Amino acid sequence: MRHPGQRLMLAHAKGSDYRADIDGLRALAVLLVIGFHAYPTMVPAGFVGVDIFFVISGYLISSKIAEELQHGSFSFFSFYGKRIRRIFPSLVVTLVCVVIIGWLVLLPVELKQLGKHALFSSFFLSNYVFWSESGYFDTGATVKPLLHLWSLGIEEQFYLLWPLFLWFFWKNRVSLFFASFVLVVFSLGYNLIAIQADKATVFFSPFSRFWELGAGAALALIKNKSCQTNSGFIFYSFVHILRSRFINWGRLCLPWLSVTGLTLIGYSLFLITPQSAFPGWLTLLPVIGTVLIIAAGPTPLVNRVMLSNKVLVRIGVFSYPLYLIHWPLLSFQHIINHGDLTSQQALLLVSVSIVCAVVIYYLVEYPLRFKINKIKSTQFLIASMLFVFFISCAIFFSNKEMFFSHDAVLAEKVAEQLVIGKIKKPEAFSFVQGAFVLRSDGDFAGTVLFVGDSHATHYWHAMQGARERVRNKSLKPYSAAYIDLPIGEPVPAKFLADKSIHRIVFSYFWAYRYGSDKVDYAARGAGLGPNRNVPFMKQMPADDMAQLDERILSAAKSAQRNGKEVVFILDNPFGVEFDPFTFFKRSWMGYSLNIPNPLARTIAIERTEPIRSRIISIAGKAGATIIDPMKTLCNGVFCPVVSEDGVLMYRDYDHISPRASSEHVRYLDPLFE
Repeated sequence: MRHPGQRLMLAHAKGSDYRADIDGLRALAVLLVIGFHAYPTMVPAGFVGVDIFFVISGYLISSKIAEELQHGSFSFFSFYGKRIRRIFPSLVVTLVCVVIIGWLVLLPVELKQLGKHALFSSFFLSNYVFWSESGYFDTGATVKPLLHLWSLGIEEQFYLLWPLFLWFFWKNRVSLFFASFVLVVFSLGYNLIAIQADKATVFFSPFSRFWELGAGAALALIKNKSCQTNSGFIFYSFVHILRSRFINWGRLCLPWLSVTGLTLIGYSLFLITPQSAFPGWLTLLPVIGTVLIIAAGPTPLVNRVMLSNKVLVRIGVFSYPLYLIHWPLLSFQHIINHGDLTSQQALLLVSVSIVCAVVIYYLVEYPLRFKINKIKSTQFLIASMLFVFFISCAIFFSNKEMFFSHDAVLAEKVAEQLVIGKIKKPEAFSFVQGAFVLRSDGDFAGTVLFVGDSHATHYWHAMQGARERVRNKSLKPYSAAYIDLPIGEPVPAKFLADKSIHRIVFSYFWAYRYGSDKVDYAARGAGLGPNRNVPFMKQMPADDMAQLDERILSAAKSAQRNGKEVVFILDNPFGVEFDPFTFFKRSWMGYSLNIPNPLARTIAIERTEPIRSRIISIAGKAGATIIDPMKTLCNGVFCPVVSEDGVLMYRDYDHISPRASSEHVRYLDPLFE
């Protein structure tokens, strides 16, 4: 009688060419990813596990396609049917479970976003929606339970096209290795060029990632006789020699190949960080390392003993459901804890993930792949995914409140004012000559130019409200413009030369930009979500602060020399007390709302010091006007988080909410009179 582990591996392999060491490599990849998600400070480069997955996938699938093409048994219907039976079972279970947990844990506005993510994930397009929202390493990552499905989207987009290309090249007697070689060259070239401009684009774009799957495919095809198909005498000769030398050298150097490959992967874990230009040149380390390990075959010591270890092999067998289920659990715990995830909680959730993955594999994936009739199984899985799609559409497009069995009325009053993502500009704003400009019909006496960071953009709605109120009083109307400018940089000459601009307003989160130790950077870094893990800035040295003072003063004086009135807006109140996400006491079974007490005005002002005094001093030296939000946003004693008429005053740690900006920020009105 065979050992259960042996029966599992034989059932999993379904063929004599099964390699236990590749399942062990899968286990290594998924453990690295889990390590990065559960203990990001301990395994900061664990995300390279995804790159290992890509290479393995490209190798195995391309090997199978090439073999079937050679034997004349390849069928698109059969190929995509296998992909559905391989990918859908665990994915459907994961999406259904995530939606159910989200229904319990998430606020209506968060559930709506989850519905959008599930919708795109059901069609393997989630990489595009996450691409449009932000980068993978941004601080909103932990509040997106389906973020990890970006990699599955890229993989399935590859397999939607790759079989078609291989079949086309095969029918036209072009080397299949040549096809993979071209793919790697062009995709890697695009990756290395585009990474200089936009890291997020390269991370999520399939075209900058296909080369990783193509590297595995190239390895499979150079080892396969299909690469000998005539594709021109010169290229054929080159491939024939390369293939022969590859095999001959490989036989002599197999142990060194696997050792070198494992060393490259290990080195990448120390060299690469979330702040690296990744994927780029550094991606070659885990990719080449994986290629070398697979190329070494199953016989070297590393492959035969280490990677073929029974524990690793069994983890590798259910690595796919483990990859799918672990991140949603960790993400929901981040949300429940408002970003705090202890080591004990991480360990517990990883353990639960392993148990869930085993259950999903044995009770769902394995039966649907190997025991049930293939056609019926495929039809059932397609219907199940369509069910997930329609549920996701209903959550995303329909009235959110219909999905709540528990009382969410009070919570919705808060949640409806939260904006997940960037501050949205009023519809009256348009992009003109490098700035967002607020205009309407009629002539203007002048334009007020706001220069700053997100603490200028949260006044967009206040600009619109002030302009409307001034116009209604039959005073001369002013337009408003906004440019995002690094602190201390000179205002562009074209704006200084613009005679219609009468006032220039500098509005930054001054305490944050100066690196004040009064700012909780881990909390503030959460942006619009409850991630509380990543500190973004350190306190600025005294010399650097003095230099920044001079640059700001110089920018202000430059504006004055060009005939502009200069205005500085000081910091508004900030702190975790104002973050609406912290108003909710959450658990795995739901949440309740608890509005905190208002912050004492003295504490709010003390937090802005000593940077507040520095800005007041700079404004005095420049002869500029000062606007102090504390006078309006705080009464004589307290700074409320909710106004008397029930308006949520802040949208996160430090930004004024759009509605409060429009209705309660009256201190900008004089700028437009």
